[in-house]
Amino acid sequence: LMAEAGAGGGDGDGGGGAAKELPYPALGDVVTFAGKFGEPGVGRVAYLQYIATGDKWVADVVVLKDAGDGVYKEVKNRRQSELFPVTELAPLLASYVRSVDGYKVPTTKTGEPRAYASGYTTKDFVLPVVEVNATKVEQYAQEYADLKFKLVQDALLFGAAGSVVTTATQGVDEGLTFAVGVLVGVGYLLLLEFKVDRIDSPSSGPLAGLGNLLEFSRFLLPVFFVLGLAVKNAFDHAADGPQEVFNLVPKDQFLAAILGFLSYRVPLLYSELKNVFTDDAVLEVLPGSIAKTVQMVKKMNSDGEEGGMALGGSVTNVLLVSGPRGTGRNALVKQLMKETVTTADGEVDEFEPSPLRAALEEAEGITPAPPVEPTVIEKRQPATTITRPLRSAEEGTGEFVNVGRMQFEEQARAGTFIYSDADPTAAGELAGLRIADVLELGAMGKLCVIDADVAVADMVAATLDPRPDIKLTGVWVSLDSLDDIESRLKEEAKSEDALKAGLQQVISDIEWGVLSGLFEFTIINDDPKQSLKEIMRAVAYAAK
Repeated sequence: LMAEAGAGGGDGDGGGGAAKELPYPALGDVVTFAGKFGEPGVGRVAYLQYIATGDKWVADVVVLKDAGDGVYKEVKNRRQSELFPVTELAPLLASYVRSVDGYKVPTTKTGEPRAYASGYTTKDFVLPVVEVNATKVEQYAQEYADLKFKLVQDALLFGAAGSVVTTATQGVDEGLTFAVGVLVGVGYLLLLEFKVDRIDSPSSGPLAGLGNLLEFSRFLLPVFFVLGLAVKNAFDHAADGPQEVFNLVPKDQFLAAILGFLSYRVPLLYSELKNVFTDDAVLEVLPGSIAKTVQMVKKMNSDGEEGGMALGGSVTNVLLVSGPRGTGRNALVKQLMKETVTTADGEVDEFEPSPLRAALEEAEGITPAPPVEPTVIEKRQPATTITRPLRSAEEGTGEFVNVGRMQFEEQARAGTFIYSDADPTAAGELAGLRIADVLELGAMGKLCVIDADVAVADMVAATLDPRPDIKLTGVWVSLDSLDDIESRLKEEAKSEDALKAGLQQVISDIEWGVLSGLFEFTIINDDPKQSLKEIMRAVAYAAK
């Protein structure tokens, strides 16, 4: 939803111009706001609420921490949120990066978050009505009923096993005490489930008071149980004369009673630990190299299991070409897209047939296999989705897909984009790459070639690499030394400060490329003909 407004856009680079449409706020939006000391902050909208007394909308914003390189993350175990009037927030076109569990935020030249609109409008704004899926509600209700039954069943089964073990090791009396403790524990569990069932019940009235009393009675069950044991023991040993209150329940009997009562928690603890100690959780505590090896093995196994799918043509082959600025990467990819690449380009060495082998095959009557004819590899770059109108030279090329700004923002919120950002070719417009456009090339049997800088390559890898229906091959393009890159950056830099900033970014990009583990091929782009030959070899490899 959009509304007419007369404000200009985000970072103040464009000056005046026509009035722009301001968006409505939405849950999950990543926004920027002014901090306590005027510094720009970044956060995520957790909920929206209308305040009738002030006739305004307010948002609870979870504050995100700056992790560097335009990435903002939520602080784990120390969540911080603040209330802001919606009119004090400005939307950011952020992209979620799974590999760092954070949001990549567009920034200005000074490193501040760059909003794509100057703010929100709340004119005629209403929260969207959530449609309730009756089938899902019924399904979840049944799952909840099954869970309650399983909890009681597990408690009884474990309690029965514990009672048998206690009887065998401690005697019949302790075994019976343990068994009664199990029943008391199950009663506690049933009353706890009763409390959960009443969460949406009225909080006042006579029935509510009775329900509250039943809920509270669960805390008295173990007390009454121990008191019952004390009374029983007092009657059994009445002939022995008066006894001290604390001696009415012997230590062994008290221990059997408490363990029996608490036994219902053991199945609960087991199910929780089983869910916690997953493969991903274990990988988090492993050393980096070991964890990476385990991930690679798992991916190889997954690829093996998906082999049938790959042979059936359901896997999209993607060639991701990346590298730092000043390396000629864009020109190399443009030249590649003009070339015809065949499967023969993947052959590293070419040998003449061995005369000895030919003689042996002839003596044994073996007919040499006919040479395999190379096939042409169809390759294409995915279409870029844009909000600006198509230019005349772009129409019919398939290089761009034009959508309205509202549709673009809705798709971005739905997570359909691999990345989205401000369009560098048109002020105030947006551009991005959708997952569907990549998969469409795979469905057409074409190799998808993505030319991306490091920031975009990181998002591409985080989105596509984990998918079993995509095979990602990485190509890193660089130069032989940092001095060579610097000499090329000098041609573009307008000042010494700009050159230093560019070099720092190049160093950061190279570090990422080395540590990412994404790139099967590295091309030192100092010889155009050799570089083209190497990237064509990478194409043949990626298309296998």
